Amino acid sequence: SYWAAAWIKQLAAEGITGGCGAGNYCPDRPVTRAQMAVFLVKAFNLP
Repeated sequence: SYWAAAWIKQLAAEGITGGCGAGNYCPDRPVTRAQMAVFLVKAFNLP
């Protein structure tokens, strides 16, 4: 029932995120700079 659940599921389906382990998603956890870099590379198909 998390407000962004549909978007999180879509990002997972597209391989942009894999969650925080064991198939869980932790939307309230901070995102590190390295994690954000990975999101951007995957989302925009960067080299």
